[in-house]
Order: sequence, then structure tokens, then C-alpha cells
Amino acid sequence: MQTSTVFVRTTKAEREGARLSNNLMRVLMLVDGKSSAVELAERAPPSLRKTWGELFNELVTGRYIINSAETVAAQKNAQQESKPTQKKQETASTQSKAETDPEARQKAEKEARAAELKAYFAAAKEKAKLEAKQAAQEDALAHAKLAAATAAAKASSNIEAQANAEARQKEEKAARARAELDAAAAAAKSRSDALELAKTEAKRRDDEAARARAALEAARLATRIRTELGARSLSDAEEKAKAAAKLREENAVRARAELAAAAAAAKASADAEAKAKTSARQNEDKAARARAELEAAVAAAKTKSDALTLAKIEAKQREDDAARARAEFHATVLAAKAGVSSGASVKSAASDDTKSASETARLIDLENENEALKKLLVEAYQEIALLKTSRG
Repeated sequence: MQTSTVFVRTTKAEREGARLSNNLMRVLMLVDGKSSAVELAERAPPSLRKTWGELFNELVTGRYIINSAETVAAQKNAQQESKPTQKKQETASTQSKAETDPEARQKAEKEARAAELKAYFAAAKEKAKLEAKQAAQEDALAHAKLAAATAAAKASSNIEAQANAEARQKEEKAARARAELDAAAAAAKSRSDALELAKTEAKRRDDEAARARAALEAARLATRIRTELGARSLSDAEEKAKAAAKLREENAVRARAELAAAAAAAKASADAEAKAKTSARQNEDKAARARAELEAAVAAAKTKSDALTLAKIEAKQREDDAARARAEFHATVLAAKAGVSSGASVKSAASDDTKSASETARLIDLENENEALKKLLVEAYQEIALLKTSRG
């Protein structure tokens, strides 16, 4: 059979075609009685091209489709088969006449023998035609298989060519993508310095980006849940996504609050530290003033102490002088009693006693002043101890 052979659907296809498989039905519906086997293979959908030859041969073998030339031959055979029936009817009428007339009987016998011979030759001829028809059918089947195989091979070749073209296109597209990627990498490398500068600005936008990522993640989560669980569980999934988004938002709010609190604490700590430094400087100034005052007080106390010591020495000397004066006075008194001394000596002794009493009063004042200085020194030392404790 040539590749231009045209196939038509048979009555069997009309009666039993609905019971065929989906792929066989699709191939059968493409047979229109006008297109050749090659044209049918070219029109076949891509999903049938790999098995086109097997499906087409199965339809031919099952007598669902036949060569259009076989249809014409079948119609001629049907016309010829109707003629022997007419001859049998004529023979039957002749035999009925031969039963009543001898000549007619002889004639009928001759006609019967002639009819038998003719029937024999007709049967032989029909047998030969049947064998020729079977041979033609086998030949048509073989040609149909060949045409289907040729069409499948051509379709496969077209598919292979198309696949090669698609592979080349994909390779070219991949090459372009690699070139674009290299260019993008070079551009990204040149933008690295600018990216470093942009990091500062990007850091300020982290909160907005975090919220956007949270929203995107919630949307993705909702989409994934919608796909996995279906429409019935969509409301629960959306509620979970909203709850997760709300939790992330609350976490972000808490994080911002903690950050603000940490900043406030850091500011308060810095203020406290500055205040402590100011207070320390004030205390240090106060301690310096106290040390200066103490040193002045110590110097004054030392001066007063030296003066007191000197006064004590002078008082002792005066006391010694007074003692000597008193001794002299007593001696004078004794001498007066004895009549040795005059009234002038008595007046001189009285003057010395007055002078000794004055010195004694001055000595008492110096002792009182010395006690006051001691108290002042004790208070000064106590204040120094308090200053050292406060600074420590």
C-alpha cells in the first residue's frame, strides 16, 4: 500500500466504536475518508504520535477502518451475488414443467447439468474471487501497517527535529542567561561599594521590611494551606495565618518597645553617669576646700600651739619670777619684822606680788585657749575622716 492510501470507517466502527479505548477512539475520529495515512499521522496530536502506528494497525486489523478501494469491490460482489438467485428461480420453474412433459424433462435435465456445471464454475470463480479478495485484504493490511509505520516514523522524525530545535533554542537561551548572569555579577561587583553605603539606609528600613516579610510569609502560608487543605479548611488556615501575623506584629512591637526601653535606660545611665561625675567633681572641689581649710586650721592651730608653748614657757618663767618675788617678799617681811628692811622694800615686794598675779591670770587664759585649739583640731580630723569616707 502506498502512503497516499485513503481509509474510511466501516459499519463496525459505527456500531462498536464507542467501546474502544480513548486513544483508539481519538485515532478513529481522525479518519474522514478523504485524508491519506500520512496526512492523518501529521494531524495526530503530540500525545498519540509515539503510538500512532500501533493504534492505526489495531484499527485496520479489527476492521474498524478499511482501504477505500475495498469498499468499491465489496459493492460489486454484492451485485454479482444477487444474479445466481434469479437463475435458481428459473431452474425451479423449468423442473416443474419437466414433470408433465418428457421433452421438457430431458431439456430440464440438460439445463440442470448445464446449470450444475455453470454453478461449479461459478463457485470456483467465487472461490478464486474470495481468495483474491482475502489476498487483497492481506495486502491492504500490510500496506496499511507500512503506511502507519511510515507515518509514525515521519512523525517521530518531525518530533525529533522539533525536539532538536527546542534543545537548540533552550541552549541559546541558557547561553544568553549565562551572559546576562555574568553581566549582572559584574554589575553587582561594581555596585558593592554603593551597597555598603546603602546598608545604613537599609538598616533603618528593617522594621518595614520585617512587616512586609511577615505579611508575605502569612500570604504564602495561607496559599499553601489553601492548596493542601482545600476550601473547607481555608477559613481555619486564614485564621491561623492572621494569628501568626498578629503574633509576629506583637513580637515586633515588643522588640521595638524593648529597644526604646534599652535606649531610655542607656540615656538614663549616661545622664546618671554625667550627674555622678558632676557630683564627684563637686565633692572633690568640696574636699579640696575642706583640705585647704583644714590645712589652714592646722597651720593656725600649730601657730597657736607654738604661741601656747611660748606662753607656757613665759608663764613658767614668770611663775618662777613670782616665786622668787614671793620668796623675796617673805624675806622682806621677815626682815621688816626684824627691823632690818625699810618701808620702801615692803612696797617693792607688794608690787611684785601684783605682777605675779597678773601673769598667773594670763597663763590661765593661755591654757583655756590651748584647750579650745585642741577641740578645733579634733573636729578638723573628724571632718577629714568623713570626707575620706564619702570619697571612698
